[in-house]
Amino acid sequence: MDNKSWLWKKKSAEKSLVGDKANISSSINEEVLTQAHPLLTEKAELERDIRILNGKLSSALAERNGKDDFAKKHVKIAREAIAGEYCPTIF
Repeated sequence: MDNKSWLWKKKSAEKSLVGDKANISSSINEEVLTQAHPLLTEKAELERDIRILNGKLSSALAERNGKDDFAKKHVKIAREAIAGEYCPTIF
Protein backbone atom coordinates (compact mmCIF):
# COMPACT_ATOMS: atom_id res chain seq x y z
CA MET A 1 0.00 0.00 0.00
CA ASP A 2 0.94 3.65 0.10
CA ASN A 3 3.52 4.77 2.59
CA LYS A 4 2.01 8.21 3.15
CA SER A 5 2.76 10.00 6.32
CA TRP A 6 -0.46 11.39 7.70
CA LEU A 7 -0.57 14.83 9.25
CA TRP A 8 -1.69 13.56 12.62
CA LYS A 9 1.22 11.11 12.67
CA LYS A 10 3.93 13.69 11.93
CA LYS A 11 6.40 14.57 14.57
CA SER A 12 6.13 17.99 16.15
CA ALA A 13 9.39 19.12 14.48
CA GLU A 14 7.98 18.39 11.05
CA LYS A 15 4.81 20.30 11.89
CA SER A 16 6.79 23.33 13.01
CA LEU A 17 8.83 23.31 9.77
CA VAL A 18 5.63 23.44 7.73
CA GLY A 19 4.32 26.26 9.92
CA ASP A 20 7.60 28.20 9.67
CA LYS A 21 7.52 28.00 5.87
CA ALA A 22 4.03 29.49 5.85
CA ASN A 23 5.10 32.30 8.21
CA ILE A 24 8.16 33.12 6.10
CA SER A 25 6.06 33.16 2.94
CA SER A 26 3.49 35.53 4.45
CA SER A 27 6.17 37.85 5.83
CA ILE A 28 7.84 38.01 2.42
CA ASN A 29 4.49 38.85 0.81
CA GLU A 30 3.90 41.63 3.35
CA GLU A 31 7.39 43.02 2.73
CA VAL A 32 6.86 43.02 -1.04
CA LEU A 33 3.52 44.79 -0.64
CA THR A 34 5.08 47.34 1.72
CA GLN A 35 7.79 48.12 -0.83
CA ALA A 36 5.40 48.10 -3.79
CA HIS A 37 2.83 50.52 -2.30
CA PRO A 38 4.98 53.68 -2.62
CA LEU A 39 5.91 52.64 -6.16
CA LEU A 40 2.28 52.18 -7.13
CA THR A 41 1.40 55.55 -5.61
CA GLU A 42 4.25 57.22 -7.49
CA LYS A 43 3.18 55.51 -10.72
CA ALA A 44 -0.37 56.81 -10.32
CA GLU A 45 0.93 60.35 -9.70
CA LEU A 46 3.17 60.17 -12.77
CA GLU A 47 0.30 58.94 -14.94
CA ARG A 48 -1.84 61.83 -13.69
CA ASP A 49 0.98 64.28 -14.45
CA ILE A 50 1.31 62.83 -17.96
CA ARG A 51 -2.42 63.31 -18.60
CA ILE A 52 -2.20 66.93 -17.41
CA LEU A 53 0.86 67.62 -19.56
CA ASN A 54 -0.78 65.99 -22.60
CA GLY A 55 -3.76 68.30 -22.13
CA LYS A 56 -1.51 71.35 -21.89
CA LEU A 57 0.43 70.25 -24.95
CA SER A 58 -2.78 69.77 -26.95
CA SER A 59 -4.07 73.21 -26.03
CA ALA A 60 -0.71 74.82 -26.86
CA LEU A 61 -0.71 73.07 -30.23
CA ALA A 62 -4.26 74.23 -30.99
CA GLU A 63 -3.36 77.80 -29.98
CA ARG A 64 -0.26 77.73 -32.15
CA ASN A 65 -2.25 76.47 -35.14
CA GLY A 66 -4.76 79.29 -34.64
CA LYS A 67 -1.99 81.88 -34.50
CA ASP A 68 -0.38 80.40 -37.62
CA ASP A 69 -3.66 80.71 -39.52
CA PHE A 70 -4.06 84.28 -38.30
CA ALA A 71 -0.51 85.14 -39.39
CA LYS A 72 -1.04 83.56 -42.83
CA LYS A 73 -4.17 85.68 -43.36
CA HIS A 74 -2.27 88.85 -42.46
CA VAL A 75 0.63 87.94 -44.76
CA LYS A 76 -1.83 87.41 -47.59
CA ILE A 77 -3.52 90.77 -46.86
CA ALA A 78 -0.15 92.53 -46.71
CA ARG A 79 0.97 91.05 -50.04
CA GLU A 80 -2.29 92.05 -51.68
CA ALA A 81 -1.98 95.57 -50.24
CA ILE A 82 1.57 95.88 -51.56
CA ALA A 83 0.45 94.67 -54.97
CA GLY A 84 -2.44 97.16 -54.89
CA GLU A 85 -5.10 94.46 -55.12
CA TYR A 86 -6.57 94.94 -51.68
CA CYS A 87 -8.93 97.85 -51.12
CA PRO A 88 -10.48 97.62 -47.66
CA THR A 89 -13.80 99.35 -47.19
CA ILE A 90 -13.79 101.64 -44.20
CA PHE A 91 -17.15 102.26 -42.65
